[in-house]
Amino acid sequence: MKPFDESIDEAVKVDQILAWVDLPREQRPGLIMAWWHGCDHVGHEEGPNSPNIAVALLAQDAQLARLFAGLDARKAWDHTSVIVASDHGMSEVSALVDASDPLEASGIPARVGSSGGSGQVYLQDPSQLDRARAALAQVEGLKAYTAESLPPSYRSFFPGRSGDLTLVAQPPRMLARPTLMQMALAVFSRLRGKTSGAHGYDPELPDMGAIFFALGRGVPKAEKLGVVRAIDVAATAAALLGIDPPAQSEGRALFTDD
Repeated sequence: MKPFDESIDEAVKVDQILAWVDLPREQRPGLIMAWWHGCDHVGHEEGPNSPNIAVALLAQDAQLARLFAGLDARKAWDHTSVIVASDHGMSEVSALVDASDPLEASGIPARVGSSGGSGQVYLQDPSQLDRARAALAQVEGLKAYTAESLPPSYRSFFPGRSGDLTLVAQPPRMLARPTLMQMALAVFSRLRGKTSGAHGYDPELPDMGAIFFALGRGVPKAEKLGVVRAIDVAATAAALLGIDPPAQSEGRALFTDD
């Protein structure tokens, strides 16, 4: 096993996947998973509506076509299933929200960790929870949830890891504590009509929608699935492999009658 390396090109990954498929049955991996770059980098740097999104996706599609052509040539579809899924969407960002400011202004010691549309607040004194919520409630476009009030659909609370409060921004805002230079660059970018992108928002927002495609052994042909929940991906992959789903998973297999 090698550590994750995002610098590896998709062409190299396709070559390696097909090399694994070429192995004798007793040596061939039963499950192959590969992370692909998609258009995430371009989406963050230039926003989800950038023309370069299509450029990035065309390059990815070319490698996906190579993979499918390789499986065709090997007549591997009778024993191979392929799932192509993305983990999130992307919203356009035009404003930054610093959740640390209202806490500091209220004299509430805390550490704020954030990424994109969501974050966590770790209070130095948990008894100040109500004061912290009140301070953050004054920030436009920001919601602060306790473990009890966090919507179940977020599935983002982990005891021992999550903060005293979970923060969720509303697009086009993004949680960040920018430096003066970053703020100046953000203003300059907006004046030039440039945007950026982020994710981590309410999963019910249309912009957070992702993709799910499946084909091959065990997958019904030409079936439109409608909305697929991210939590169903693991259960579906397990069903196609003929194994039990992960013990802590909540989803259901898509291609069964259950």
